[in-house]
Amino acid sequence: RYISVTGVQTCALPILSDVDWVNQLPEEGFVLQLAAFDVEDEIQAFKRSHPAYASARVMQVRKKDTNKRYFILLAGPFETKPEADRFMKSSPLLSKGWLRSVKSVKAQLTKG
Repeated sequence: RYISVTGVQTCALPILSDVDWVNQLPEEGFVLQLAAFDVEDEIQAFKRSHPAYASARVMQVRKKDTNKRYFILLAGPFETKPEADRFMKSSPLLSKGWLRSVKSVKAQLTKG
């Protein structure tokens, strides 16, 4: 499928579901969780609040104790912890995030 934008044709990439996106991540990799919100509109507004968050992904997950849905903002993936650390140090905004293993995100997404 192609989309014409100002006369230039580009291939439209398929939008992966959260499960498909997580499943294609490197098993031993890392992601940086930048935020968590109960309301999707709030996390989308947060994502738009700064260019440093532009390439991050919003995912819907469930709280382990109540099974209530909430939303997290993830940057990455990163193949190694040093690579993720360098990314975190590239902006004061990113340094406030918390590093998570891909395994922990997979486990959180597949629960429930």
